[in-house]
Amino acid sequence: MYNPRVNSLTEIALTSTILGVIIGGCIFSLSVSGLHGAYSNIYAYLILLCMYYLFEFIQTARYQPSKVTSKSFLIWGGNGNKEFLMVQFLNIWEYFFTQSRFNSFLPNCNDWKVVYLGLTMSIMGQWLRYKSMEVCGDSFSHYIAVDKPTTDGIERPLIKHGPYAYSRHPSYVGFWYFVVGMEILLGNCGCLVISIVILTVFFRKRIEFEEWFLENRIYGEEYTEYKRDVGVWIPFVVGI
Repeated sequence: MYNPRVNSLTEIALTSTILGVIIGGCIFSLSVSGLHGAYSNIYAYLILLCMYYLFEFIQTARYQPSKVTSKSFLIWGGNGNKEFLMVQFLNIWEYFFTQSRFNSFLPNCNDWKVVYLGLTMSIMGQWLRYKSMEVCGDSFSHYIAVDKPTTDGIERPLIKHGPYAYSRHPSYVGFWYFVVGMEILLGNCGCLVISIVILTVFFRKRIEFEEWFLENRIYGEEYTEYKRDVGVWIPFVVGI
Protein backbone atom coordinates (compact mmCIF):
# COMPACT_ATOMS: atom_id res chain seq x y z
CA MET A 1 0.00 0.00 0.00
CA TYR A 2 2.67 2.52 0.97
CA ASN A 3 4.99 2.11 -1.97
CA PRO A 4 7.21 5.21 -1.56
CA ARG A 5 7.26 5.69 -5.34
CA VAL A 6 3.52 6.46 -5.39
CA ASN A 7 2.72 7.05 -1.72
CA SER A 8 4.76 9.81 -0.15
CA LEU A 9 4.01 9.62 3.58
CA THR A 10 5.13 13.23 3.93
CA GLU A 11 2.66 14.37 1.28
CA ILE A 12 -0.14 12.28 2.80
CA ALA A 13 0.55 13.53 6.34
CA LEU A 14 0.85 17.20 5.33
CA THR A 15 -2.28 17.10 3.16
CA SER A 16 -4.29 15.40 5.91
CA THR A 17 -3.02 17.87 8.51
CA ILE A 18 -3.87 20.93 6.42
CA LEU A 19 -7.35 19.61 5.65
CA GLY A 20 -7.85 18.75 9.34
CA VAL A 21 -6.76 22.22 10.44
CA ILE A 22 -9.22 23.85 8.02
CA ILE A 23 -12.04 21.60 9.24
CA GLY A 24 -11.18 22.29 12.89
CA GLY A 25 -10.95 26.03 12.31
CA CYS A 26 -14.31 26.12 10.53
CA ILE A 27 -15.99 24.05 13.26
CA PHE A 28 -14.63 26.46 15.87
CA SER A 29 -15.83 29.45 13.84
CA LEU A 30 -19.29 27.88 13.54
CA SER A 31 -19.42 27.32 17.29
CA VAL A 32 -18.60 31.00 17.84
CA SER A 33 -20.85 32.54 15.19
CA GLY A 34 -23.72 30.07 15.43
CA LEU A 35 -25.48 28.22 12.62
CA HIS A 36 -27.09 31.42 11.34
CA GLY A 37 -24.02 33.59 11.70
CA ALA A 38 -22.71 35.97 9.07
CA TYR A 39 -20.47 33.45 7.30
CA SER A 40 -21.73 30.16 8.68
CA ASN A 41 -22.54 28.70 5.26
CA ILE A 42 -19.01 29.36 3.96
CA TYR A 43 -17.67 27.53 7.03
CA ALA A 44 -20.02 24.60 6.32
CA TYR A 45 -18.94 24.66 2.67
CA LEU A 46 -15.23 24.46 3.57
CA ILE A 47 -15.90 21.62 6.01
CA LEU A 48 -17.76 19.63 3.34
CA LEU A 49 -15.10 20.33 0.71
CA CYS A 50 -12.24 19.24 2.97
CA MET A 51 -14.18 16.17 4.08
CA TYR A 52 -14.69 15.28 0.41
CA TYR A 53 -10.94 15.35 -0.20
CA LEU A 54 -10.17 13.38 2.97
CA PHE A 55 -12.77 10.70 2.33
CA GLU A 56 -11.66 10.23 -1.28
CA PHE A 57 -8.28 9.15 0.08
CA ILE A 58 -9.68 7.19 3.04
CA GLN A 59 -12.22 5.25 0.98
CA THR A 60 -9.65 4.49 -1.72
CA ALA A 61 -7.20 3.26 0.93
CA ARG A 62 -9.90 1.09 2.55
CA TYR A 63 -11.59 -0.42 -0.47
CA GLN A 64 -9.10 -0.02 -3.34
CA PRO A 65 -5.76 -0.45 -1.53
CA SER A 66 -3.98 -1.60 -4.69
CA LYS A 67 -4.84 1.72 -6.36
CA VAL A 68 -4.31 4.24 -3.57
CA THR A 69 -1.61 6.87 -4.06
CA SER A 70 -0.71 10.14 -2.39
CA LYS A 71 -2.76 11.82 -5.15
CA SER A 72 -5.95 9.95 -4.13
CA PHE A 73 -7.14 13.04 -2.25
CA LEU A 74 -8.03 14.30 -5.77
CA ILE A 75 -6.77 17.78 -4.96
CA TRP A 76 -4.06 17.66 -7.62
CA GLY A 77 -2.21 15.20 -9.80
CA GLY A 78 -5.15 13.84 -11.81
CA ASN A 79 -7.20 14.74 -14.84
CA GLY A 80 -9.79 17.36 -13.90
CA ASN A 81 -8.65 17.84 -10.31
CA LYS A 82 -7.02 21.22 -10.96
CA GLU A 83 -10.12 22.41 -12.79
CA PHE A 84 -12.37 21.28 -9.92
CA LEU A 85 -10.17 23.17 -7.44
CA MET A 86 -10.33 26.30 -9.59
CA VAL A 87 -14.13 26.09 -9.59
CA GLN A 88 -14.03 26.01 -5.78
CA PHE A 89 -12.03 29.26 -5.73
CA LEU A 90 -14.62 30.72 -8.10
CA ASN A 91 -17.35 29.58 -5.70
CA ILE A 92 -15.71 31.42 -2.81
CA TRP A 93 -15.23 34.54 -4.93
CA GLU A 94 -18.90 34.57 -6.00
CA TYR A 95 -20.05 34.02 -2.43
CA PHE A 96 -18.15 37.04 -1.06
CA PHE A 97 -18.98 39.13 -4.12
CA THR A 98 -22.71 38.57 -3.70
CA GLN A 99 -22.44 39.11 0.07
CA SER A 100 -20.79 42.50 -0.40
CA ARG A 101 -22.93 45.44 0.67
CA PHE A 102 -21.89 47.15 -2.57
CA ASN A 103 -23.71 44.54 -4.63
CA SER A 104 -27.15 44.49 -3.05
CA PHE A 105 -28.68 44.74 -6.54
CA LEU A 106 -27.89 41.04 -7.14
CA PRO A 107 -30.59 38.43 -6.40
CA ASN A 108 -30.44 36.97 -2.91
CA CYS A 109 -30.25 33.18 -3.09
CA ASN A 110 -29.17 32.87 0.55
CA ASP A 111 -32.48 31.88 2.17
CA TRP A 112 -31.85 29.51 5.08
CA LYS A 113 -34.36 26.94 3.87
CA VAL A 114 -32.39 26.79 0.63
CA VAL A 115 -29.12 26.59 2.57
CA TYR A 116 -30.36 23.56 4.53
CA LEU A 117 -31.50 21.97 1.27
CA GLY A 118 -28.02 22.39 -0.18
CA LEU A 119 -26.40 21.03 2.97
CA THR A 120 -28.62 17.94 2.90
CA MET A 121 -27.97 17.35 -0.81
CA SER A 122 -24.20 17.59 -0.32
CA ILE A 123 -24.12 15.22 2.66
CA MET A 124 -26.35 12.64 0.96
CA GLY A 125 -24.33 12.96 -2.24
CA GLN A 126 -21.09 12.26 -0.39
CA TRP A 127 -22.66 9.31 1.41
CA LEU A 128 -23.88 7.79 -1.86
CA ARG A 129 -20.48 8.22 -3.51
CA TYR A 130 -18.58 6.57 -0.69
CA LYS A 131 -21.15 3.80 -0.30
CA SER A 132 -20.68 3.09 -4.00
CA MET A 133 -16.90 2.91 -3.53
CA GLU A 134 -17.42 0.47 -0.65
CA VAL A 135 -19.81 -1.80 -2.56
CA CYS A 136 -17.71 -1.76 -5.74
CA GLY A 137 -14.56 -2.58 -3.78
CA ASP A 138 -11.38 -3.04 -5.79
CA SER A 139 -13.39 -2.83 -9.02
CA PHE A 140 -13.80 0.92 -8.41
CA SER A 141 -11.30 3.25 -10.03
CA HIS A 142 -10.89 6.98 -10.53
CA TYR A 143 -9.79 6.10 -14.06
CA ILE A 144 -11.88 4.49 -16.80
CA ALA A 145 -11.23 0.76 -17.11
CA VAL A 146 -10.51 -0.51 -20.62
CA ASP A 147 -9.87 -4.15 -19.65
CA LYS A 148 -11.74 -6.57 -17.41
CA PRO A 149 -10.65 -6.05 -13.78
CA THR A 150 -8.99 -8.99 -12.06
CA THR A 151 -7.89 -9.95 -8.55
CA ASP A 152 -5.04 -12.49 -8.33
CA GLY A 153 -5.76 -13.46 -11.91
CA ILE A 154 -9.49 -14.01 -11.27
CA GLU A 155 -11.90 -11.82 -13.25
CA ARG A 156 -14.14 -9.69 -11.05
CA PRO A 157 -17.90 -9.84 -11.73
CA LEU A 158 -20.10 -6.94 -12.78
CA ILE A 159 -21.40 -5.18 -9.65
CA LYS A 160 -25.20 -5.05 -9.72
CA HIS A 161 -26.18 -4.94 -6.05
CA GLY A 162 -26.43 -2.16 -3.47
CA PRO A 163 -26.66 1.28 -5.08
CA TYR A 164 -25.70 -0.31 -8.42
CA ALA A 165 -29.11 -1.99 -8.46
CA TYR A 166 -30.68 1.46 -8.90
CA SER A 167 -28.09 3.38 -10.94
CA ARG A 168 -25.34 2.23 -13.29
CA HIS A 169 -23.09 5.00 -11.96
CA PRO A 170 -24.14 5.82 -8.37
CA SER A 171 -20.78 7.39 -7.51
CA TYR A 172 -21.34 9.90 -10.32
CA VAL A 173 -24.88 10.54 -9.08
CA GLY A 174 -23.50 11.17 -5.59
CA PHE A 175 -20.86 13.56 -6.93
CA TRP A 176 -23.50 15.47 -8.93
CA TYR A 177 -25.66 16.03 -5.84
CA PHE A 178 -22.59 16.89 -3.76
CA VAL A 179 -21.43 19.61 -6.17
CA VAL A 180 -24.89 21.06 -6.86
CA GLY A 181 -25.71 20.97 -3.14
CA MET A 182 -22.56 22.97 -2.40
CA GLU A 183 -23.63 25.69 -4.83
CA ILE A 184 -27.09 25.84 -3.24
CA LEU A 185 -25.51 25.93 0.23
CA LEU A 186 -23.52 29.04 -0.73
CA GLY A 187 -26.40 30.63 -2.63
CA ASN A 188 -24.21 30.85 -5.73
CA CYS A 189 -26.70 31.31 -8.56
CA GLY A 190 -24.04 31.87 -11.22
CA CYS A 191 -21.82 28.95 -10.26
CA LEU A 192 -24.89 26.74 -9.87
CA VAL A 193 -25.79 27.19 -13.54
CA ILE A 194 -22.16 26.82 -14.64
CA SER A 195 -21.67 23.67 -12.56
CA ILE A 196 -24.83 22.00 -13.90
CA VAL A 197 -23.75 22.70 -17.49
CA ILE A 198 -20.20 21.43 -16.88
CA LEU A 199 -21.38 18.31 -15.02
CA THR A 200 -23.93 17.51 -17.74
CA VAL A 201 -21.36 17.75 -20.54
CA PHE A 202 -18.64 15.97 -18.53
CA PHE A 203 -20.73 13.02 -17.33
CA ARG A 204 -22.43 12.53 -20.68
CA LYS A 205 -19.09 12.22 -22.47
CA ARG A 206 -17.47 10.16 -19.71
CA ILE A 207 -20.36 7.70 -19.38
CA GLU A 208 -20.64 7.20 -23.14
CA PHE A 209 -16.87 6.53 -23.33
CA GLU A 210 -16.79 4.29 -20.26
CA GLU A 211 -19.83 2.25 -21.20
CA TRP A 212 -18.46 1.55 -24.68
CA PHE A 213 -15.62 -0.39 -23.03
CA LEU A 214 -17.94 -2.01 -20.48
CA GLU A 215 -20.28 -3.22 -23.21
CA ASN A 216 -17.86 -4.01 -26.03
CA ARG A 217 -14.67 -5.16 -24.32
CA ILE A 218 -15.34 -6.10 -20.71
CA TYR A 219 -18.77 -7.56 -19.89
CA GLY A 220 -20.46 -7.79 -23.27
CA GLU A 221 -24.09 -8.92 -23.35
CA GLU A 222 -24.27 -8.98 -19.54
CA TYR A 223 -23.69 -5.22 -19.46
CA THR A 224 -26.12 -4.68 -22.35
CA GLU A 225 -28.87 -6.36 -20.32
CA TYR A 226 -27.86 -4.45 -17.19
CA LYS A 227 -27.96 -1.23 -19.21
CA ARG A 228 -31.52 -2.00 -20.36
CA ASP A 229 -32.72 -2.69 -16.82
CA VAL A 230 -30.95 0.06 -14.83
CA GLY A 231 -30.81 3.79 -15.61
CA VAL A 232 -28.13 6.37 -14.90
CA TRP A 233 -30.33 8.82 -12.96
CA ILE A 234 -28.06 11.83 -13.19
CA PRO A 235 -30.25 14.92 -13.73
CA PHE A 236 -30.03 16.28 -17.28
CA VAL A 237 -27.90 13.30 -18.38
CA VAL A 238 -30.50 11.35 -20.33
CA GLY A 239 -30.71 9.20 -23.41
CA ILE A 240 -27.44 7.31 -22.81
